Amino acid sequence: MGNLNDIITNLIAAGALGMHIALFSGIVFYFTGFKEQVIKLFSKNGIIFAFLLSSSAMLGSLYYSEIVGLEPCTLCWYQRIFSYSTVAILGLALWKKKRDVIPYSMILSLLGFFFAAYHVFIQFNSNVSSVFCSPNATVSCEDFDFIALGYITMPLMSATIFLTTISLLFLASKYNENK
Repeated sequence: MGNLNDIITNLIAAGALGMHIALFSGIVFYFTGFKEQVIKLFSKNGIIFAFLLSSSAMLGSLYYSEIVGLEPCTLCWYQRIFSYSTVAILGLALWKKKRDVIPYSMILSLLGFFFAAYHVFIQFNSNVSSVFCSPNATVSCEDFDFIALGYITMPLMSATIFLTTISLLFLASKYNENK
């Protein structure tokens, strides 16, 4: 099972790196004269992409906790609450063909992003202790379950997924304006 875990972890880390590149490229294109092309590319299907991304995050977190056996820390649980809720709302929106859930999903993703960003901050600043993680907790929020490519941790992947979801939902909201 060790080999499979390594393969899955490397694929997930490569996906996170890909999202970092896509986010950076999208921001550059959006603010350098290609705004209409970026909106056109992602606005119509932004909810689908956001749902697939959030679903992948949910499946990945369940894989690591239920199959690999990594117990989530307190901050990871908070991130899961926002991520799993986003999956449910976006899935329902796709099923009912509704776009009016975008603000709700964006708020959930934004809150999830703040918890994930705080988690990244705590991991990379060992002199800062978390107000969310008890010193008596079985799993510390400061622990690195893994680090890939020299900088990608689980909380960083979570922050990346939330930020990408927010970006996709922002672009999807533009579809309503351009309809």
